[in-house]
Amino acid sequence: MLMIFFNKYGGSFYVEAGRISDQHIRELQQLWANAGNSLDESSLTVGHCQPDHRGRLGPDGFSRKDHWFVFGPDNANSGSYPKQQSSAYDKIASQVALWVSEHTATFFGNAP
Repeated sequence: MLMIFFNKYGGSFYVEAGRISDQHIRELQQLWANAGNSLDESSLTVGHCQPDHRGRLGPDGFSRKDHWFVFGPDNANSGSYPKQQSSAYDKIASQVALWVSEHTATFFGNAP
């Protein structure tokens, strides 16, 4: 699965992938059931994956390295930020699409 996480202060995001086995899904569902809750497969996120089955998208593929795509300032900083040309956002989108295309098969090829 892929997840896009936006910085709560704005201005950046990261893309994270996760692999999860059917067995691990069943184990999680049992844990939730024991606590009186249900966990549908459609509710699963990368956060449900084991740490060694997760990776953030960056220039070297999906890895444990921290990589953020920056498209503007965060709200924690003061001051103005010039409006970006649409080409700046297109460049970020193209970079994400290229790296997903280049690295997804390798990451998910070893899926549990």
